[in-house]
Amino acid sequence: MRKDYVFIGTAVVVLLVVLGFSFFAQLIFPSPEVDLPKIVSVDRSIFTGLEQGSLPGADVEMIMFEDYACPFCRQMHPDLNRLRTLYKDQVNFVYKHFPVKGTNVPAQAAECARDQGRFWEYNDILYTDLTTDRSLLRHKASQLGLDSAAFDECLSSGIKQAVIDQHLFEALQAGVKGTPTFFINGNMIQGVQSISTFRTLLDQAVLGG
Repeated sequence: MRKDYVFIGTAVVVLLVVLGFSFFAQLIFPSPEVDLPKIVSVDRSIFTGLEQGSLPGADVEMIMFEDYACPFCRQMHPDLNRLRTLYKDQVNFVYKHFPVKGTNVPAQAAECARDQGRFWEYNDILYTDLTTDRSLLRHKASQLGLDSAAFDECLSSGIKQAVIDQHLFEALQAGVKGTPTFFINGNMIQGVQSISTFRTLLDQAVLGG
């Protein structure tokens, strides 16, 4: 019986030592926390064309400055599509072009597709199979079932370059330096971010945070 008491006493002492070490270790070496990205606020009135987003009139908008030739934009594209699905009834997603890599023509083609209500579908195609060849861009529009004559006239006229120029102007006004860059209700988030980071920021915005 005495040996049992000694064993139990020893076990208790060892347990206390272990717990004490763990406590002081956490004080000295705290567990790393996941930090949200650095956020810079800009004047939301800079941005136009919000009525062309996925949910015009929503209290929360997420503006996305991207470039079809940007590998980081392509990397994030599936997550951004998922976010658009998850928040389809809460957030207005607005795509804006920042074609720093010579992708003005595909950007114009996407805007021509927007005129026929198929921007997001054409956007997906360009991230899957980018081309700057006008005939191939027309072929992609035809595959989507767009009015070929209207699309051809739009793309050939170059009329959508004014839209791209406006996006570039807004980007420079807002301090965009590269792609991808995002604005959630005027709060700038730069670079590749995880979907969990965006969900946290969007949830805060939806709740009025």
